[in-house]
Amino acid sequence: MPSLTTGSHTFRIKVDSQTALSLEEESKQIEEGPSGLSSESEYDAYNEKAFDGTELVTGLLFGGEGCGHDRQTRESIGINHVLSIITTFEQGFKPDQEMICSGHWKIFRIEDSPTADLLHILDDAVEFINQALRSPHGKIVVHSLEGRSRCVAVCIAYLMKTLGMTLKSAVGLVEANQPEVRMNRGFWRQMLAYESSIRGCSSMMEEECPGAVIFEREEIQDIIDKYLDSIRGPLSPTAVIGLANLGIGTTRDKRKSFDWSSSSPKPGRKHSKSQDI
Repeated sequence: MPSLTTGSHTFRIKVDSQTALSLEEESKQIEEGPSGLSSESEYDAYNEKAFDGTELVTGLLFGGEGCGHDRQTRESIGINHVLSIITTFEQGFKPDQEMICSGHWKIFRIEDSPTADLLHILDDAVEFINQALRSPHGKIVVHSLEGRSRCVAVCIAYLMKTLGMTLKSAVGLVEANQPEVRMNRGFWRQMLAYESSIRGCSSMMEEECPGAVIFEREEIQDIIDKYLDSIRGPLSPTAVIGLANLGIGTTRDKRKSFDWSSSSPKPGRKHSKSQDI
């Protein structure tokens, strides 16, 4: 009976000899890698992706997975910090262990989904960027898989919290540098809440955000509520008023004047467009 050996395992299968030979060849290709590459270094070189970062402001770049792959370019342009927002499944590169151990490479495991909790990492991510840029010759790249959503949201958060920009102006700056950005609809709503928690108001209406939020609305609101609960102490009176005007509240203090389950205003309350978040 023909057999198929893969690694340390041998499988006996009831197939004709020609099929067995075909399966054995496929197994060999998987073990060797694409184009018969057998060594780990050759395989890494085959999968290497070119650096695809774009400078947003002095010292801060953003891009896709090529920023994690291309160590040579990172070093040649002076990048000494990396912030990765990527899932384990998506990660196709090996982070520099020396940078990981020295605290110069940080990874957040967040998927690019409308219901992913981006808010809970923003303050830590912004602080990491600040530390990187304050370090001697500090230069950092923030990247995700495609460089269009997660890393963009983090960079926008930095522009708002550290540089004092509005959400609208921050988005405009990012799009001027990389027109193909497309932050997902859930992140847009979370960024509205983040801006309001910082400035006390939002520079954009919910209706200006790309994509309609229907089925994910409750999950996104829960994410916003959880974040606002966590920062409730430091909130200024201006921020509290701004969040109330946006219709954003917490599970303990419902400031929302809109009943999502019935899709109609609650009795005795007026429903403005700015409250529909």
